[in-house]
Amino acid sequence: MKNKGLELKVGIFLLLGFVALGAFIFSKGLLVLRKEGYEIKVAFSFVSGLEPGAPVRVSGVRVGEVKGMEIIYQEKPKVIVTLWLNEKVKLRRGSQILIRSIGLIGDRYVEIMPTSFTDTPLIGDKDFIQGIDPIPMERLVNLGEDMIRDVTQVLSAANEILSDKEMKISLNKIFKDFLALTKGGNELISKIDSLVGKTEGSVTAFKNLLETNKENLQATVANSKQVTVNLKESTEKINKFLKIAEEGKSTFGKLVKDEKLYSDLRSVLAEIETSALSFRQSAKEFNVTLSKIASEKGTIGKLISSDE
Repeated sequence: MKNKGLELKVGIFLLLGFVALGAFIFSKGLLVLRKEGYEIKVAFSFVSGLEPGAPVRVSGVRVGEVKGMEIIYQEKPKVIVTLWLNEKVKLRRGSQILIRSIGLIGDRYVEIMPTSFTDTPLIGDKDFIQGIDPIPMERLVNLGEDMIRDVTQVLSAANEILSDKEMKISLNKIFKDFLALTKGGNELISKIDSLVGKTEGSVTAFKNLLETNKENLQATVANSKQVTVNLKESTEKINKFLKIAEEGKSTFGKLVKDEKLYSDLRSVLAEIETSALSFRQSAKEFNVTLSKIASEKGTIGKLISSDE
């Protein structure tokens, strides 16, 4: 009885162990139950330690695994990697297929970056795709060593320059000249800003003056136009009378005796006098407006009142 109880306990313990191990394997994706899917072949020149069974991910999500690899010897050796993908995965031509690692020196896996184009054909079963070769770790190490070597040379050259007294004096002088130039540039910019501000203020003041005297200016212009019209009409009438006088067979006394012509002549003279008075009034109003603008304090008033 004791042996049977012990065997039962050991059996239960082993069963629980296998269940825990299976759950761990499935949770980590180390074992994938075969589902419906398709295979594609990807060509690389270098696979950087990729092994069969490695996961295949699309945008970071596991969707398949590396089924196998073979080397084809042509002009240059090519590694053909066979990938199994879940049937739900839909990829289009132009997608990037890369080999990456988990961490800096972790296990290798295949990463597929889908294309953003939607008008390219879908990748189907047994299709052949060109992959993007990974950068070997040795090359990265060599690049790092080259960079460190270059930085060391630069620091050494800088140390030699700074250790020379004459070079220190020259650099100090160049630095002071640069500071002086920068200061002068800042002062010039400040003056330009000040001038621009004053110009803007002058324009604003001129606009305000025009707005204030808008009615007077409009009235002056209107009166001037009316005076011009009146003078034009009067001139036409005078020319008419002169033409009649030239065409008449009698003397100027006959023209004066004609009551109608005499009345029209008096009317023309009255209109000329009225036009002259209107013109003088318009000129007076315009002078008053100019006096108002010239009496204003600021740049506009100074510009108008200046003799220059």
